[in-house]
Amino acid sequence: MSHDPRFHPLSFLKPPKLPERFTFPFYYEPHTLVELAKKRVEMELEKLEWEPGSGKMFGVLVVEDQQGQLGFLAGYSGLGSMTSITDFFVPPIFDINEQLPGYPEGTKRIGEMTAQLEAAEKDPALEEAKVNLKSAQAQAEEEIAKAKIHNKEKKQERDAQRKSAESLAPDQRKELEAKLIKQSVTDKKALLQLRGYWKERIQEATSKLETMESAIEQLRAERGKMSNRLHLELFERFEVHNAEGEKASLKKIFNEVDIAIPPSGSGECAAPKMLQYAFDHQYTPICMGEFWWGPSPDKEIRKQGQFYPSCRGRCEPILGFMLQGMEVDPNPIGPKPFENHKLEVIFEDEHIAVIHKPAGMLSVPGRHVKDSILERVKVRFPDASGPLTTHRLDMQTSGLMIIAKNLRVHGVIQKQFIRRYVEKRYVAVLEGEIEGDSGEVDLPHRVDIMDRPRQVVCYEHGKPALTKWEVVERKDGRTRVHFYPKTGRTHQLRVHSAHPSGLNAPIVGDDLYGKSSDRLYLHAEEIAFWHPATKEPMRFIRKADF
Repeated sequence: MSHDPRFHPLSFLKPPKLPERFTFPFYYEPHTLVELAKKRVEMELEKLEWEPGSGKMFGVLVVEDQQGQLGFLAGYSGLGSMTSITDFFVPPIFDINEQLPGYPEGTKRIGEMTAQLEAAEKDPALEEAKVNLKSAQAQAEEEIAKAKIHNKEKKQERDAQRKSAESLAPDQRKELEAKLIKQSVTDKKALLQLRGYWKERIQEATSKLETMESAIEQLRAERGKMSNRLHLELFERFEVHNAEGEKASLKKIFNEVDIAIPPSGSGECAAPKMLQYAFDHQYTPICMGEFWWGPSPDKEIRKQGQFYPSCRGRCEPILGFMLQGMEVDPNPIGPKPFENHKLEVIFEDEHIAVIHKPAGMLSVPGRHVKDSILERVKVRFPDASGPLTTHRLDMQTSGLMIIAKNLRVHGVIQKQFIRRYVEKRYVAVLEGEIEGDSGEVDLPHRVDIMDRPRQVVCYEHGKPALTKWEVVERKDGRTRVHFYPKTGRTHQLRVHSAHPSGLNAPIVGDDLYGKSSDRLYLHAEEIAFWHPATKEPMRFIRKADF
């Protein structure tokens, strides 16, 4: 029997059937053993007090020791200590203080530079320099414009004088003309001097602002170089193992997927920590799962106790290496094969077609999968030209799409989308019975660069996203709704459904923001637009299969 305090034995009345292969970390249904291990970890976590926004991702890895006993390892993402129960979890893979003594001092210096940057960016003198430049530019524009008007009026006066002087004697006309030319030269010279004056003032203001901004950019560049050097040194020494006993640095692993510098925090997630510990202690990994515990962050959609897939930005390259030598479940989240599927055409004329995209098919070819709506319509309409697809649906979403048969038609349809003339209605089934019968969700969001294609709500950098909704039916603990998106952001309806500031009810089958099912219960049911050639209103409905 293992005497390792981080190996937690599993006990049960009847031994469950072990999985045939190890868990595919980016899409899985937790095994019974994982559920048992999770309950044991939750007992420890329930003893702790949690500050707002302080939740974490936790993981359990079911393993078999050398004596054949089943147990589990527990881990959490990040380097922060879990205080009183630290020894319950596996340790970090890489001890920075021990293995990279200069790292703490380097991060301290980077912190100091960050503080300097923040102070410089908030310096009132910087804002004053910006205001002075804008003021000089505005004043120059105003005074020069006035001078031009003045000169124009004076020219008109001189022209009138020349016309009225036609009856004068030649000597008098000559004297007047000389006087008028002198006035003209004086006015042009005054305008030229005014331009020169303001050019100097603007150059002075610009130079002062550029000097301050240049100092900020130089400090930012120095911080970036120092941070990159520090990270490269860390990731060159940070090594992980795989099931075949091979070792590789994180730098090497990420370089092989064309990422020069691994993202900050790589190797600190629960899954790599637990696998490394298992390999180091000759435990055989059986299955795993990761779940959220504690208050949810404002940006992300995380619910306490719910399982989530491993993050892709940091973990996909690392786990891809660490799982080499193990038999792993196949990837079930790729596009489904549609060899026998016939493209469903709802409407067709010489200009456009309206087709139905099944759930699981890509709208356009992906990196590894060519089969898609675009490829299908190329075959179905061989004489069509142009981009063909005028908009897209997420792979897991089914529904109506407009196909343009030539470039001109494509442009007309695109303009209708841009100007929001196209009306779309989606139908979805949500987990839970939501409150209210109608309303709207206004939540800006952007991609999570560490876990694409997951989106996060972000008021600072996110794109505006607005959805109107209305309840169709409540039944068996679920709600059927109609969505009317007023913008077309990636995963907009999925985020607006699941986020606590939205409907707080994920769409059934949403493996990113909720729980997986047989499919994503989201369907583009109705679309209306103006025919690009006849200008007639067009409206099409195709009911969902769920």
